[in-house]
Amino acid sequence: MENPRVTIVVPVYNVEQYLDQCLESLTKQTYSDIQIVLVDDGSTDSSGRICDVWSKSDARINVIHQANRGLSAARNSGLSIARGEYIEFVDSDDYVEKELIETLVQTIDKTGADAAIFEFDCINDSTGIASQNPEARNFPQSNKMSGKETLMHLLKGDIDNHAWRYLAAKHLFTDNGILFPENKHFEDIYTSYKVYGNANTIALVHKTLYHYRIRKGSILHSKNITQSYRDAEDGFIERGISLSHWYPELCEANKQALACWLIHLAWENTLKRNHKARKELADYIDFVNESIKKNISLKLLMSLPKVFILQYILIKTHGVYALKFVLSIFGCHYSVDV
Repeated sequence: MENPRVTIVVPVYNVEQYLDQCLESLTKQTYSDIQIVLVDDGSTDSSGRICDVWSKSDARINVIHQANRGLSAARNSGLSIARGEYIEFVDSDDYVEKELIETLVQTIDKTGADAAIFEFDCINDSTGIASQNPEARNFPQSNKMSGKETLMHLLKGDIDNHAWRYLAAKHLFTDNGILFPENKHFEDIYTSYKVYGNANTIALVHKTLYHYRIRKGSILHSKNITQSYRDAEDGFIERGISLSHWYPELCEANKQALACWLIHLAWENTLKRNHKARKELADYIDFVNESIKKNISLKLLMSLPKVFILQYILIKTHGVYALKFVLSIFGCHYSVDV
């Protein structure tokens, strides 16, 4: 198949437990005009071998084996050999509905959009129970938006940064030099806004088509939180610089998004981290205070929704520890030793 309509890029690293389910969901797509690029990023388990086995059974699968360089480098390697007119990223520990690609291609053909964004749910790795994406209630109800409108919803948190959240025309990447930043966590913050901002129109699909697995071993749940979130802060700042050239009126919304993001994660980490991570958590709280002081004016901070202001006051004054104790009395237990 020389020129498939869609290329699906799957970065793979030590996911032997989940990879078969992921690849089965991709090879059984109801839309067959696809190329599947598996990038084995130096796996030390059997993931690389599993990729090779699947490629022998399905000619649409191409496998790249490379030394471990991280998620961004794996996605970039996949992009470099993508032959499809459209690109979809799928994480190798997740899985998708069999009509994912067909639904998105039909939507793009019908609307003439450059990309299509869809809904997803979250799978708890420990229990296997699916739950609604927490932001789903804010997902825009329109069927099509401009790039600027999409950016506005991204900054409000109605749409997130996940690279697998959209099917996008490959030219958005190639024409605008969009690549994932290597050696950075939260790499999607650096890239998704560029895809949305360079698109003329983006379609929205109001169907749950992707199943996002939440694992303890993921970056979002790693112990080294402070450096990861410094990377994220850099991503917000870089996005602000781009917005100052594209849509200066959105710069303040980007700063608000940074403030809300910092406070929310500080709150979540304070509630859910155990006592052994107290030093790491204290370092992170210091980072949050430093970042807000550096990037957010008092006027802008006080314009945030009241829940974020309250959370920030509790975090800054260490009142959250008292709150955890009160919650525990009422049976609201977290994985924290108070």
